[in-house]
Amino acid sequence: MTYKELLYFTGKCLTIDKNEENLLVLKARIAKNEIDWEKFVSLCSSHLITPVIYLKFKKAEILNLLPDDLVDYLQEIYELSLSRNQMILEQLKEVCDLLAKSNIFPTLLKGAGNLIDNLYADPGERIMGDIDLLVTE
Repeated sequence: MTYKELLYFTGKCLTIDKNEENLLVLKARIAKNEIDWEKFVSLCSSHLITPVIYLKFKKAEILNLLPDDLVDYLQEIYELSLSRNQMILEQLKEVCDLLAKSNIFPTLLKGAGNLIDNLYADPGERIMGDIDLLVTE
């Protein structure tokens, strides 16, 4: 599988809940053992999409078709992301409460803002590492 093919395949994995054909393609490629899972995991990790891949596979009920060690890895990364994001939400509340005491009301940006706005179907879906906020001068 070339890098370009791997990118297309990964795109199909991300849309298996929106496009039945992509789910069928995924199942067929799994059945034929055509996927280099190490390269797939590497690509997903480098683009920080491992948790959402896990959730897509879980929702499509295809985890049982994957190698056990792959499922364990995907689940572990998802659980780490979920745990971290829950801590970030707690920290975000603390920071906003402290700022509010000084009449400072930040605008939440990027991942933190999206997380608090429930943009994601699952709070562990996106890997986050910090809180980005904007305050007035």
